[in-house]
Amino acid sequence: MRSPFVALFALLFVSLPSHAGVFDVSAQLQLSGPFGLTASASGSAAGVQSVGGGIAEVPGILISSTLPISPAVLGLGAVRIQGATLGPGTLNGTGGVLGVQGTAEILTAGTGLVFGNLPLTPLGSGGSSTGLLSGIFLVTLEGSSWQLGPVTATGSGTAMATGVDNRTIGGAGTVTFVSASTFAMAAAGLDIPSTSSLTLTYTLAAPEPALSLLTLAAFAALWGAIQRRS
Repeated sequence: MRSPFVALFALLFVSLPSHAGVFDVSAQLQLSGPFGLTASASGSAAGVQSVGGGIAEVPGILISSTLPISPAVLGLGAVRIQGATLGPGTLNGTGGVLGVQGTAEILTAGTGLVFGNLPLTPLGSGGSSTGLLSGIFLVTLEGSSWQLGPVTATGSGTAMATGVDNRTIGGAGTVTFVSASTFAMAAAGLDIPSTSSLTLTYTLAAPEPALSLLTLAAFAALWGAIQRRS
């Protein structure tokens, strides 16, 4: 006859919930642009997979910021981003495409009037977008996809960054993707390079309380049966 202790061990082994590969993920996005502008945003999701090879699940991120240009340049005082989004989606180590959906409004110094706007779509996806300042001056944003490894943006200078995957073999830890971009305004002789980053942190999901209580109840019942037989 099978030992009750063997049965107890088997029950625990089978009934304990398995969460291997299931994680909670938090995301930190930092967009960089001309004149030292940086916009940060974050997002999170639960119950996602985390595997190697640079593959990463990205939760949805909402971006809303007003960024001062200090000191003011060409009469421009701030950049406002309202309701832009990134994700959700999947990135991989060969160059994931996940663009920012939204527009940056360029505001005048002092009065805060909208002087022009520029679509942000090239950030994280590649290609270019154009906008007009005061309906006359053409501005251009060129971007690239998210990458692991080094990226370089060139223009009137150079900006560099490196993306790394520091997750464990089990999938926990941090992976950072980077993207290069360039902001240009020919009339003012501006051609400014910058880099942006997307950092994802994966934490092993906690067992569900209901399953844990069920396992504990089954353990108690079996232990009581063993005690009665002894």
